[in-house]
This record gives sequence, C-alpha cells and structure tokens, in this order.
Amino acid sequence: MTLELPVLTLGLAGFSADQQLAISRMLVLSAGEANSWEIAEVDVADAIWVNGARMQIVGTDRIRVSPGVPSARSSSTCPTSIGRSRSRNRCLPTSRRFAVSTRTST
Repeated sequence: MTLELPVLTLGLAGFSADQQLAISRMLVLSAGEANSWEIAEVDVADAIWVNGARMQIVGTDRIRVSPGVPSARSSSTCPTSIGRSRSRNRCLPTSRRFAVSTRTST
C-alpha cells in the first residue's frame, strides 16, 4: 500500500520573477514526508504569500498588492473575506548578507 502525500498550493503576490523562481526552488527542496507545496494562482491557492514591501492598506478593510512583474496587474482584496485561515505573523526583512542558495548533491 502506498500513501499519497497531500500537495498544497501556494499563491504568490507581489514577488518578482526572480523571487518567484527562488521560492519555487525552495519549495521543491523542502518537500518532505508530510506534504509538499506547488505554486498556483492566488485565487485557487490553499495559502497566499504576500510580499509586504509591495502591500498597501486601503481604507479600513482592504489591501492592495502591487505586482512584482511589470506585465502583471495589482490585486486588491479584503482579507476578512478570504475563505482560508490567516496568519497574523509578521516577518521582518532579512539582512542583506542572507542569501537564498540551492544545494545540489554530487
């Protein structure tokens, strides 16, 4: 009997093409025994990752996220209307000395 692992989807908002590629690589490398993640469109994703540097609060209940890719459009939503769980954790920017790297086995 083989076990099927859940594949969860992650929507990215406000990230550049290079940042999206780095995140995608990180997800592949971090796939584990419990689950794995794939990048998906924001409107169908299980979870959404927003680049806070590109986010603006609009009014009292909406956020707007500027695109990270020049050909994309900004998106606007009311976080309380999203039918998914939300994390209220806030991340601080990392040091410029911190670099995302990918390791390959030889």
